Amino acid sequence: MGFFKGLRGQRSQSKMAQQMEKAEERRHKKIERREQMDKIHSLIKLNRENRKEIQQITGEMNPSLGKAARAYHNVLDTIDNYIESRDNGLNRMLFADQAADIQKGDHLFVQRPGFTHHGIYMGENLVLHYHMSKVKITGFEEFAEGAKIQKRSDEESHAAYSPDEIIKRGLSRYGESDYNIIFNNCEHFVRWARNG
Repeated sequence: MGFFKGLRGQRSQSKMAQQMEKAEERRHKKIERREQMDKIHSLIKLNRENRKEIQQITGEMNPSLGKAARAYHNVLDTIDNYIESRDNGLNRMLFADQAADIQKGDHLFVQRPGFTHHGIYMGENLVLHYHMSKVKITGFEEFAEGAKIQKRSDEESHAAYSPDEIIKRGLSRYGESDYNIIFNNCEHFVRWARNG
């Protein structure tokens, strides 16, 4: 009896060791994946500085190539939005302060569970944004849907145009219903209006 009991104990220790080893492997993979995502996030931010020039040059070479460059940059923005929401979303939802000193043409956003929603401030508490898959103008309350309205810095969302020109560019797409979560979402719309 003691022999079988000892054998069972060895198997149980061996199984426990295997489980601990697997848990350690999963932990290392998770750390490695986070490091890879952080590197992607850094590279996307670095790439953002040269986008307009890349799109302009490729568009001059071939209009289809320019469109492909813009689509590629939009995909990068979507990936970056996911990474940023994963890393900072809960803290922003719970602890972020409401944006102060909002000016016409500013890039506004609100944190939702798992993603951010973006719009252009038009003044008088109005926001131009993709809403229900269509570019619309709504008030702060409808844009925010109970979340705190935040503002991207000019460093995070470069403005190549004056505030009035940003709004004019955004309004040129008023009523558009070509929303696509990967290639033409609310953040892409705002970045296009601010930076081309």
